[in-house]
Amino acid sequence: MAAVALNVRDDPRAKTLSRLWKKLADRQPRLERIDQYRRGEPPLPDASPKLKDAYKEFQLKARANFAELSSEAVRERLRQIGVVTPGEQGSRGDLDAFRTWEMLNGPLVQDELHDLTLNFGDGYVIVGYQNDEGRPLLTAEDPRLCYTDDDPRTGRVRNAIKLYRDDDLGLDFAHLMVPGEVHVAVRKSSGSKLTISRFSPAQWTWADEFQPLPEDAPEDFDDGFDRGGPLPEGMEDVVPVVHFRNRDGVGEYERHTDLLDRINHMILQRLVIATMQAFRQRALEGDLPEKDENGNVIDYDALFSADPGSLWQLPEGVKLWESQQVDLSPILSSVKDDVLHFCAVTRTPIAMMLPDDAAQSAEGADFQREGLVFRCIDRRDRFTPKWSQVHALIYRYPGEYNNPDRADVTKVRPIWADVVLRSLAERGSAFAQLSGLPMLTRARIGLQAGPDELDLIRSEMLEERILNATVAAQQAAQQAAQQAEQVRQQQQEQQAAAPGEQAAPSDGTAAPQSGQE
Repeated sequence: MAAVALNVRDDPRAKTLSRLWKKLADRQPRLERIDQYRRGEPPLPDASPKLKDAYKEFQLKARANFAELSSEAVRERLRQIGVVTPGEQGSRGDLDAFRTWEMLNGPLVQDELHDLTLNFGDGYVIVGYQNDEGRPLLTAEDPRLCYTDDDPRTGRVRNAIKLYRDDDLGLDFAHLMVPGEVHVAVRKSSGSKLTISRFSPAQWTWADEFQPLPEDAPEDFDDGFDRGGPLPEGMEDVVPVVHFRNRDGVGEYERHTDLLDRINHMILQRLVIATMQAFRQRALEGDLPEKDENGNVIDYDALFSADPGSLWQLPEGVKLWESQQVDLSPILSSVKDDVLHFCAVTRTPIAMMLPDDAAQSAEGADFQREGLVFRCIDRRDRFTPKWSQVHALIYRYPGEYNNPDRADVTKVRPIWADVVLRSLAERGSAFAQLSGLPMLTRARIGLQAGPDELDLIRSEMLEERILNATVAAQQAAQQAAQQAEQVRQQQQEQQAAAPGEQAAPSDGTAAPQSGQE
């Protein structure tokens, strides 16, 4: 395999890659610590390294994953239900654009991105292009493997790096994205997983100079990995990465890990006390000899064996003492109090952490839900312009999705579902109270109907109007026919009831008049 090491001194691409790599490596300890809480595997309480593995396994049982619930409370309420484009500016949105978003796996990418950003404080979306399929590719990127150099004045991404490992090829890849171009560096994989440590230029080479195949391989053979290159025409100023940033660039619970540690510590103390005192301790009180009459040390543990079939005979004056179990209620109460404090500082509803808690008043529950709503609205407002950039980038690539109007970031924005989920009774009541507004407005505000539901309601309303008009026309025709039949019958009855009136002869001659012979 012929490979040329990167030249950090003379190659601007290698110099940029080295700089971004260092930035990415510097934040690995912080992100790895957050990920431990995210996975429900926070650091164990400080203990002696001489502790046996059995006790370490015992410590693991004391860990509770309250951190995940804190971020999930927000993630579950950030749901896009439509997109506004220059073609459709109303509440209905552009249904064609939203169908495209769904076909590109946008909802799942969005959900994963929100999860990463809410936990780590940063997240990234890369809008790439699949040359073989001719359509954009959306991916949510982990901040442990992706980093962007943002302009401090405008926040615009100037350069970006993405790392990943291909286990089938046995190679590590580093994508360097600069305006209008993507450069790919590659190295042989080593170790069980991709680690971000000190950058070593000697291990890496540019993909266009990398030859993983034998020299006698066919020239048109596809080795299966991307070698980078320029972006399509018209995208010379584009870095296809969008940087999402949470409030203050920290995760939802990152500032409260000490409180989570305290909760886990108190749970551990409860487990220790309950386990150590599962069997009561017993002692003998009285004057007992240490040796028997032959001078041998008396083994009282053997004499008073603690098994169900043992019968003890105590000497006169000797009493048996038995320990009492410690009341665990104060420890349980302290853990609950700490959980309540965690709910307060993160503005997470208590019912999510303590589902069976009945001590909270209805007014307090509503007030705490308001805190969660405000937190969700804040995160939604921060993410909205970033998702507008993602939607605009989709339509800048060539192919069937290319659309200059939709590629205007100032005219594209997502439509979000309401962060407050109301019951059917509440929605019905709200719908009834909006009786003075148009039907679709009542459905959107009162029933929390999304663009799909509004489009269905509009179609059903149109069908209902057509059906009503058809039925009305049929009823009018039937009514007219009935009226005509009634008039004809009345005329016949009047003719039959006229006095002295005779029917005309069948031969056509005039009927004789009254008084003539």
